[in-house]
Amino acid sequence: MFNGSKVTEKTFIADEFFKLFEQIIEKCAILTIKNGNITMNPWNSQ
Repeated sequence: MFNGSKVTEKTFIADEFFKLFEQIIEKCAILTIKNGNITMNPWNSQ
């Protein structure tokens, strides 16, 4: 039982993190579209 609850907790945290990550990607995409600058992406921006 204890092991199972630990896995569920980790899955929940990962799910919340993924949702947050998706929101960040969406915002970056919207910014890119607004600026009309395709090269602006979160991975190589300085």
